[in-house]
Parts: sequence; structure tokens; C-alpha cells
Amino acid sequence: MFCHKCATANKTSSKVCGTCGAALAKEYIRDAALNDSGDLQVYYEATIGRKNTDYYVTKFSLFDSLGVGASWNWPSLFLNFYWLIYRKMWGWAILYSIVSLAFFSLIKFAPILGSLFHLSAIIVFSMYANVLYYRRVHKRIARAKRICGNQERTLGFLLRDGGTTRMGWFVAVLTIIALGLLASIAIPAYDQLQGRMKVGVALRSGYELTKVVSEYYRQHGAIPKSLADTGSDSSLPKSVKEIHFDNKGGVITVVMNIPALEGKELLLVPSIEANKELIWECVNLDVPDRYLPSACRTK
Repeated sequence: MFCHKCATANKTSSKVCGTCGAALAKEYIRDAALNDSGDLQVYYEATIGRKNTDYYVTKFSLFDSLGVGASWNWPSLFLNFYWLIYRKMWGWAILYSIVSLAFFSLIKFAPILGSLFHLSAIIVFSMYANVLYYRRVHKRIARAKRICGNQERTLGFLLRDGGTTRMGWFVAVLTIIALGLLASIAIPAYDQLQGRMKVGVALRSGYELTKVVSEYYRQHGAIPKSLADTGSDSSLPKSVKEIHFDNKGGVITVVMNIPALEGKELLLVPSIEANKELIWECVNLDVPDRYLPSACRTK
């Protein structure tokens, strides 16, 4: 008989492990009742461990007879990530963490939509948590049989390798800390990227106007009295609150309509070259440099 704690081989008559002193789980080693192929229910019991064994064995027996399908798992609904850790489903726990982080990022930018998606994902996860665990248990049983060969060694291996882990809370806390650190880096970086993209759109709208003003100056030898004189389209992108035009100096002021940069301005200032052509310089008044292309950053 193999110890479920340390996997040491012991005599069948032994009540405790000779190496670690743990009580031997004889209820899992039913040699007299098993044939050579083994009883699948016994393998289930050995792999699941002592916590909620009857519940999962019943569910798995139904899956065996009727096929896998949606059911309900309350612990996975309320504990989700910790439940995966507790049941030693490490890969699914990592995937769940990544997906949750993605949903939390979405909630920041679209609170209602992100919350609905997150809630839906938790409900679907709880409906299929038993299926995930069932397939994981079957993989462990198949792996144990392949490694160990005979039934007693297989059961001993499953007792040691399966079950639950008391390290769940510790691993969960470490994972949450790691995800928090990752979020503290990734979310500001994402915010900055989004801000730069929106500022780029706003700046392009300003540069489009410099083209029509330059063309007007080329044809008339003077700055237009208004942008309407150039025949330019007055529509603005969402990232632009308004655009001002100074008909004396020709300066174009782009006012931002971006949450982190609301009301901040970029100036496009013209000057006349020797060939009587206008050239434009981007002048930053109060937009942080991290959102700007190099041509507009404060020197």
C-alpha cells in the first residue's frame, strides 16, 4: 500500500506510513473488490481526495453515463480563482487570472459593458466548472496509470498527486499581488498608448487645416480671414473639442476633447520661407510630452 502523503510503499497490514507517520487511506485501496482493470469510482475518490468526494463522484458518474454537460458548482461561483487553485487546476487558474485582468481593464473604459461580460463569464464558468474538473481528473488518472502500471501503485500516486492543496490561499494571495503589480504597469502603459493615439488623431485634423491654409496663402498671398474662406470641412473628430484660427498670425489652436487632456491645447504656428511658402511648427502649451510625437514635445 502506498502512502498518500509521501508515496512510500508500506505493507498492506500497515495502519500508518513507516516514513512520514501519516494514517494510510485504506478506504481507497480495495484490492479484494477490484478486478485487474480497476474500479473507476475508486480512482475518482483517490484523485478527488477527502473534500466533497461524494459530490464529485456523483457528478462524474453522471457524466460517465450521460455525457458531459452544464451543471452547477457553487464554490466555483463565489471562489472561482481560489477554487481552481484549491483543486490544483493550475493552468486554468492562470488563464482565469489573465481573462479577469482583461475584463477589469475593459470595465475601466466601458463600465457597464465590461461588468456584464465579466458577470456572464463567471456564470458560464460556474456552469462548466464540474466539466473542467472531470476532464482534469481523467487526465490525472490516465497519467498515473501510464506511469505506475499496477493498480496499487496507481492509487498511491493519485492519493499523493491529486486531492486538494492547503496552499490555495497563499498561492492566491501571491497571484493577486503579482497581477496587481502587472496591472500597475500595464494599465498606465495602455492609457498612455490610448492617449497618444487620440492626440495623434487630433493633431492630424490640425495638420489637415494647415494644408488648406498654406494653399490659400499660395494663391492669394495672404492669410485667410477665416477657415471658412479656405473651403475646409468643419467636421471634427471626437478627440477634438474645437479648433481656433487666428487670422492675424495664422496660428491654428487644437483644443483636446480627451478625458485625461480635456481642454489642453496644441498650436500649429506658421512662418514664411524665402520662397514665400508657409512652414508650420507644432508648439505645445500644456499637453504632457508622453502623449506627443517628438516634433511637438517641449524642447
